[in-house]
Amino acid sequence: MTRQQPIEWFLGNTTEPLFSHAEVLELANYGLPWPLNHDTLQNWANRKYVEPTIERGKRRYSPLDVANIIIAHHVVRELRVDPAGTVRAIWYALIILADKLKHSKKISFGEVKHQIAVYRNPTSEPSLYDARKSALEIFDKGEAFMVVPIGRLLDELASRQREMVETRESAAGKSKKDRAL
Repeated sequence: MTRQQPIEWFLGNTTEPLFSHAEVLELANYGLPWPLNHDTLQNWANRKYVEPTIERGKRRYSPLDVANIIIAHHVVRELRVDPAGTVRAIWYALIILADKLKHSKKISFGEVKHQIAVYRNPTSEPSLYDARKSALEIFDKGEAFMVVPIGRLLDELASRQREMVETRESAAGKSKKDRAL
């Protein structure tokens, strides 16, 4: 049996509430010079920029929620833009990317890391492009208001998310075996 690529795992689990508040912070702060802190994540949840599932009184975030939070945090920090609009814009780009992968098959799993989301103006819908093929013409024409390397960020994040879930499941399996002995 071949192991799924990280993006395949991500697409199979996009809406499952898999991550705790602390795990979101751990995933978000992996190698970042500007950490996402507890207060920011709490603020975004309180303002309903992101809407995690509540399970037994605790917030649980889906892989799609986590991707949205982390990519939006990058954009907010780098471009100093409004979090509410940014979260909506990134959410929409992630949905378009997932749709092109899952339903229309316009992008292959191997091409994901090369996808960029291009916003032509602050209120435009994002268009996805393969950065290897068509990015230069967008920049040459000056048609891009904002460009987000959504595919690369999502591909790296999906790998970390899957690893975190597999490590947790492996530890839970070992714990059950230890109790059985």
